[in-house]
Amino acid sequence: MVTLAGSAGTLPAASATVVVEAELAENINAAGVPQTLEDVPVATQAITTGSFSVPVPASATLAQAELQGHGNVNFNVVVVSGTRMTSQYVPAPLTPAAAPGNKAALAVVADKVIQVPAFPAYREASAAPAQQSALNATPGIASGCTWKAWGSDYQDATRIGEVHVANATGVSDTFEFSNQNDLTITVGLSGSDPEYGFTASGTITLTNSLKAGGGTTFPAGTVQYADDNTVYQEYQGDGDTCPGWPLTTPYKIQAVGSEDDVFHGTNTPGVNPWGGCLNDSLHAVLPPHSYWDFDQSKSQYYSGIASWYGFTFGGSDGFTTDVQHDYNSTSSSPTTYICGPKDGLTAPESPILYNTP
Repeated sequence: MVTLAGSAGTLPAASATVVVEAELAENINAAGVPQTLEDVPVATQAITTGSFSVPVPASATLAQAELQGHGNVNFNVVVVSGTRMTSQYVPAPLTPAAAPGNKAALAVVADKVIQVPAFPAYREASAAPAQQSALNATPGIASGCTWKAWGSDYQDATRIGEVHVANATGVSDTFEFSNQNDLTITVGLSGSDPEYGFTASGTITLTNSLKAGGGTTFPAGTVQYADDNTVYQEYQGDGDTCPGWPLTTPYKIQAVGSEDDVFHGTNTPGVNPWGGCLNDSLHAVLPPHSYWDFDQSKSQYYSGIASWYGFTFGGSDGFTTDVQHDYNSTSSSPTTYICGPKDGLTAPESPILYNTP
């Protein structure tokens, strides 16, 4: 069992119902893009204050979601209070398979408590008595939200990280981005228009991909962002917990896959705040003729990593056995050093990695 806990803010009415849903991908086409996403209710809780703590028991739906997400489940948390509602997506690693080697993810797996961030503003929901009765019922509701593909998928170069390689003979960094690519990225939601008005509604973690694996080796002296072609799809919603339904027809846009084709991105990231990694007492060492691939952190969060229909996505990777930096040196390389930002973390735990002589 896992518990989702957080605050729904100031309730618009005297009470509210929190509905936790697990998202399932269905009707996947030949390109690997789900044509249907089902947000299936797996737990509910009635509250009279803003705080909630919803236990989610084991179920066939949860097991199916875990299997699809390699141990990760994308939850949608819906709060209905009177005739207003709010919602957001919250990804959660539920088994060690969700992010092998990622210390932060493994800690969540062990704790079994998912902290839900602050919600977007409440919006008007259906005023139909039957609809409200179903949504506010305890313990359950009649149905969730079915999202059906609207139009064609869209590919866009998406920032997935940054690469810093020492300007030293024979040193390189291979940015691995394999079939379990572990990209956490925002979801865009529009209450009634398929092309305008999208706002952030939480995040999902993308753990499927269109290719078997990928990666690019960056040579000595590289200071560059790394990009990947990510696949996005728009969906139209229908069902009890869809935002604003049936007063309006909601739409959402989210990442659904990746080409795993890591390449040089545009612009240049900031320089090493230490000047040189030897100035960081927590640095790691890359001797000649060796390698270092021990990053186990969640990488830096970037805003503005991609855009579609005027909505700007933000996101970050989690370094796992399938997403990592692999620094290499040759026998003719000098000793170089690897470090993170000035955040008190060791190199394996740092969100950005720097490499200097």
